[in-house]
Amino acid sequence: MFETVIFPANLMKRFFKFAQNEKAVIITADRGFGNILRFPLGKHNGIMIANFPNEMSAAEMNSHLVRQIQSLSEDQISGSLVIVYSKKVRTRKV
Repeated sequence: MFETVIFPANLMKRFFKFAQNEKAVIITADRGFGNILRFPLGKHNGIMIANFPNEMSAAEMNSHLVRQIQSLSEDQISGSLVIVYSKKVRTRKV
């Protein structure tokens, strides 16, 4: 099951470090985590950015996100930047 944690932007570094210590994949809508200079590929357990239209309901977003996550293997996520759209997934890996 997923747990939602909301952090102020100035705690991004601490959140990232916490996720790495827990060996967790970060799932967020914050595009700042897509900065591969700050969060280099291969140096984390995986970052997934949900990129959905604002008009989409939370239930729809969650449904699309779960379906797309289930379509990926652990190897595809680990160390990668994964951008999840409603109908596709883009993956950047080392």
